[in-house]
Amino acid sequence: MKNDLKNSSIDETCRLMVFSMIILFLPILGCEKEEEPPLSTDDLILFWTDRDGNGEIYSMDKVGMNVKRLTDNTSNDFNPQWSPDGRKIVFESARDGNREIYAMNSDGSGQTRLTENGSLDWLPQWSPDGSKILFISNRDNHYQIYVLNGDGTGIRNLSNYGEVDFNPEWSPDGRRIAFERRINSSMEIFTMNSDGTDQVRLTNNSANDYNPRWSPDGGKIAFSSNRDGNHEIYVMNSDGTSQTRLTVTSDVDESWPQWSTDGRKLMYTYWYHPGPLAIYIMDSDGKNKKILFTGSLDSFDYPQWLPGGNEIVLACLKLQKWNVFIIDVDSATDVNLTTDNGNSHLYQIR
Repeated sequence: MKNDLKNSSIDETCRLMVFSMIILFLPILGCEKEEEPPLSTDDLILFWTDRDGNGEIYSMDKVGMNVKRLTDNTSNDFNPQWSPDGRKIVFESARDGNREIYAMNSDGSGQTRLTENGSLDWLPQWSPDGSKILFISNRDNHYQIYVLNGDGTGIRNLSNYGEVDFNPEWSPDGRRIAFERRINSSMEIFTMNSDGTDQVRLTNNSANDYNPRWSPDGGKIAFSSNRDGNHEIYVMNSDGTSQTRLTVTSDVDESWPQWSTDGRKLMYTYWYHPGPLAIYIMDSDGKNKKILFTGSLDSFDYPQWLPGGNEIVLACLKLQKWNVFIIDVDSATDVNLTTDNGNSHLYQIR
């Protein structure tokens, strides 16, 4: 009987201790900050325009409505890009005297300078996980590829080469970076790890190989080259093997390839000589070429696939003015989204 009472007392004490610990830690558990879900920017377009006097950054929807001004100062702000989670925007600005990298919240608040150097820092690009930003700078006498953390800390020269390195792009998984390097007056394509190690040359000829673009699965790289006389579109495996020409047009330059979101199509520019530019698409193996957009098109900002995969947005100098157009891929029809008096741009060619 005494043992039963003793065991009962011990059980009661244990229950009280467990209950007390739950009460003690419950407020702490309840205060844990839940991870905020990403903001969808699928139906929004970032652009910059001088409609109000100088270059400022705006957002709008895919029909050109719900226009919102995000920056407002007396200098030019340009080249905006959403972060992968849609909560931040990285951009360039000359507001503090020269071209530097800035970031802000998606609503335009919290504008913060990330680089501070007397040289040019430009063409920022988020890593796929949004933790880092690539950019180009000539702070070390030649254009080189740099990286910094999303808060502006940890700036490093990744390519660290004695000549020009340019036009970087993250692989879809963020582990490697493709880029151009000038060797003996021509551009060649390299890849490297995201920390700058293991730099591997993928192309090797006396012509210019440039504008490397990873396929969505990371297995291939599309690029431009004039190795066969004029500028054409090529594709290769991500290790540089199986380099294959996709376009064959002797009197036209075809360049600046961009993969569709599903990897089945390539968009590219088609430049008549003499004559205006046009935008084409083709299957990823070079078949089924189709014109999407042309006219009095003399220059353009880098065309971009929209997330759904059936629309393309680009800014171009058409009819004596820069405007942003959206193109329906299936019908090859376009709509001018910016009909105001200013000149409107997207992210410029890189």
